[in-house]
Amino acid sequence: ANLCQEAPHWSFVVDVTVENSKTAPPGTRIEQSPWQGPMVLSTMWVDPRLGEKYPRGNYCTRGARYGVHSSEENFRNPFYGRVTFLAYFTGGVRAWDIREPQGPVEVGFYVPESNANTTQPDGYMTNNVEVDNRGFIYATDRNGSGLDILELRGKAKSIGLGTSGHDGDDEE
Repeated sequence: ANLCQEAPHWSFVVDVTVENSKTAPPGTRIEQSPWQGPMVLSTMWVDPRLGEKYPRGNYCTRGARYGVHSSEENFRNPFYGRVTFLAYFTGGVRAWDIREPQGPVEVGFYVPESNANTTQPDGYMTNNVEVDNRGFIYATDRNGSGLDILELRGKAKSIGLGTSGHDGDDEE
């Protein structure tokens, strides 16, 4: 059965800077433009059928919701402004390189498995994700499977810490 009948759940990179705002603070000089205001620069979305490339298979056949639910919100984590993390329900945690805000690239993911504590027949559903000041990633499950504590590794970690260049000019 295809369980991906609802509208896709996407995440967006949005420019909300003062220079691009109709509600700039008093005294801020801006030129009025019909393009001012929050502006969507890009979307971050993973086709649920792409799960077929991995052992857990097509997310549309998994029995629970798929798509973006929440993003990490710690502005003081070591990856801030370079890598962001999104909770994708049955798609787990997704890490996105956002150094080029108009073209984010998925650089890593983690999909947890159900365990003996899972309370729903649909299995795990990553509900929230957060990154602490040390760079540890915390993913919670809404169906009782618990808390996963993750660490970014490899090229994704290099990107997140700012030690990796753009467009393949760094080593794998």
